[in-house]
Amino acid sequence: MGLSLADIERWEPSSINAVASAADGQGRATRMTADQLGAIVDGIRWDGNAADAARAAMWETRQELYRHADSYQTVAQAATRAAPHVAAIKQELHEIQDEAAAWGITIDTVSGSVTWHIFAAQSLAEQVMVEAAAKDIAARLVRLKQRADDIDTELADAINDADLQALGIGPDFPQSPGFGARAHRRDNEIAAFREVFGRDPATAADWDTAAALDPHSYDTKNAGVPPHVVIGRIRPVPGQGVVRGNLFIPGDTAWTPSGDNLGDGRGFDPAARPEESRVSLSVDYENGLVVARQNPSVMNGQAKTGTPDVRVSQNPNGSVLIDYRAADPFSPGGEELAKSSPWNVNGRLVIKPTDAGPIVGGLVSDFPAIELYNDRAGVTTPVAGIIPRNIGPEGPLVGLPFTQKIGSGLMGEFPDDPLARFVPAPGAPPIATMYPSVELGPIDEHVRVPVGK
Repeated sequence: MGLSLADIERWEPSSINAVASAADGQGRATRMTADQLGAIVDGIRWDGNAADAARAAMWETRQELYRHADSYQTVAQAATRAAPHVAAIKQELHEIQDEAAAWGITIDTVSGSVTWHIFAAQSLAEQVMVEAAAKDIAARLVRLKQRADDIDTELADAINDADLQALGIGPDFPQSPGFGARAHRRDNEIAAFREVFGRDPATAADWDTAAALDPHSYDTKNAGVPPHVVIGRIRPVPGQGVVRGNLFIPGDTAWTPSGDNLGDGRGFDPAARPEESRVSLSVDYENGLVVARQNPSVMNGQAKTGTPDVRVSQNPNGSVLIDYRAADPFSPGGEELAKSSPWNVNGRLVIKPTDAGPIVGGLVSDFPAIELYNDRAGVTTPVAGIIPRNIGPEGPLVGLPFTQKIGSGLMGEFPDDPLARFVPAPGAPPIATMYPSVELGPIDEHVRVPVGK
């Protein structure tokens, strides 16, 4: 769970500066010790196997000390960058709170909810203005918390990677209020990856997939409610890297008959994590895995996660067809009813390996936005993306019932009509057969995607 507004109020730039000072001091001292150890090694007047072993051991210790010194400097730099941002965020929060008070709007700093009252003495115009101000304040608070979460993540990851206990200050080391959950993100990703592959992540592709598999939520608005993750194994195509896809709501809110859903409030972002979307899709060609993840929807301060329906096929050249359908769990009548109506997020995406890297093509609903990237050989390349024409609150209403093309025309990699015609014998009537596919499932179901002909 990320930072609440109450956490931000308690966040002190002086504590962040204490992190910077302690880490910088420890880094300098550690580097000095390594330098001194090097002088000792250089001054050894001793020969033989035992002397060689001693030099090797001291050299390794010296290198380890330098690695620790570098880690401490990373912490110091991250904390130094964070402190002024923390001060600015606290100042902005106070300004928003003052504005809310002037409108008679109440902000719950624990849940982040915004409430207001309509009085009989108010004119209709005044009531509309108050409601508009409340919605604007709610959206600004969401963006504010996201900025705070991003800063907290960077600092927590730096401290965690450096080994907090090794700083010699122990668990009372000054840190941000949201450090706990964020600091364990790397551990959670490792555990999720290990559950699937039986080993720890080591490569860039491994870490991409580990993040997609992580069954935890860290964004404040999701209130700790976990995502729904389903997977299936495919035949690997080494050298193609990982294709990451995100379906996200560009606006701050999206209207539904039940109320406004919180959006993702962003544009295209190659660095977006799997949680920064409504649904994320991942094809890891290095490890041979497809991951689909539906993140919690948030409405009226409540978070709830839906269940994505995802079927996957693979053909002999390694192309993957992902047929997905997902709906808002707060939909009137439930998400299953929404999935059978025109108002759901759906698409058929083909991802095809090529010598120049994967390409993408298919059909997707007009809402929400979609972005696809390829991480390969240390480089992230945009593959395809569409921002809806209408990114306002009414975007789902006007966009979900319609379909649009994305990327190259690749549906020919698989039958345009899902019913492929098979003739069992000369002169016999054709038999309709489905191109082989399978529905993705939880990790413990060990789903394997069939390869067609």
